[in-house]
Amino acid sequence: MTKQHDTIAIRLTVIINKLNSGVRFCINDLVEEFNVSKRTVQRDMNQRLSYLPLKKENGYYFLEEYCLGKLNFNDIKNFATLSGIRDLYPSLNDEFIVDLLNSKLDQNYIIKGYDYEDLKSKSKEFHLISSAIATSHNIKFRYKNKARTVAPYKLVNTDGIWYLETVK
Repeated sequence: MTKQHDTIAIRLTVIINKLNSGVRFCINDLVEEFNVSKRTVQRDMNQRLSYLPLKKENGYYFLEEYCLGKLNFNDIKNFATLSGIRDLYPSLNDEFIVDLLNSKLDQNYIIKGYDYEDLKSKSKEFHLISSAIATSHNIKFRYKNKARTVAPYKLVNTDGIWYLETVK
């Protein structure tokens, strides 16, 4: 006899495999497949799997493409622009990106002297600030022995140093 937690684990595993394979599905598809209530599937999607970057369009759930390892050239160009390295290269057309990503050709390029602040020891704080910005939450911290509360707006990198813009 299958125990309740075994049934949940099997159902969630199948759902995660579907999502990871790029399958799009609606609540009713899963209700029918697993012979469970609509409320059970909604609980799976909205609570048990809430840590996944799920999208819902026209009633269909699916996983954000960036989680599927399906980045395209536009994603790479957007990242280069966002990270401020787009102008580091003469061109970021598709052909040049293919050359950059080619393991045999990537040894042709070395970039030195790109100064930036080393955040390895601050990754937790960086993530917390990013989350506060995304969720519009204030943050509290101490700066120069003074307690501060700010409404963060954006993290901005200028000349390799990160600054926090706040809502005035």
